[in-house]
Amino acid sequence: AYESASSDAPVPAADGARARFVSWTLSGAAPHGRHTILSDGPVRFEMFVDVGAPIERGEYGVTLYDGDGRTIWSLSTELHRIASGRHSIVHDLACVPLHAGTYRLQAGLFDGHEWTVWWLAPDLQIEVADRAPGRRGSERGVLNVDGSISVKPHA
Repeated sequence: AYESASSDAPVPAADGARARFVSWTLSGAAPHGRHTILSDGPVRFEMFVDVGAPIERGEYGVTLYDGDGRTIWSLSTELHRIASGRHSIVHDLACVPLHAGTYRLQAGLFDGHEWTVWWLAPDLQIEVADRAPGRRGSERGVLNVDGSISVKPHA
């Protein structure tokens, strides 16, 4: 079960779900590091979602958690007139100023009737040198980073 949860294989939709998470990746990342941030600066990550029925009006959100399950960052957007089929949900962030480590992403899509929520696998890895050595664990709070979300049909 763990092996399938941490691969890029499609994650089956829950019974009756009208959308399902397919995979996610960091855009422009090397093939061996598709889920790893290696440097400071802008970050773009894409989530691929199959929508089973058109969404006239809905909502999408994503949340980043640290290794202890604390919320670090979240962002959401309204959805309007999303056709059925595979879609790429693109997240552009000015930067991700976090300590090196493992982080979990959770995404949810409201199709106008119900929420479908996914834990994204594999986890996000950050391998940038610590920005403030010796202070690890002393910071607490939510990351406030400029970001945007766009949804487009996946070609």
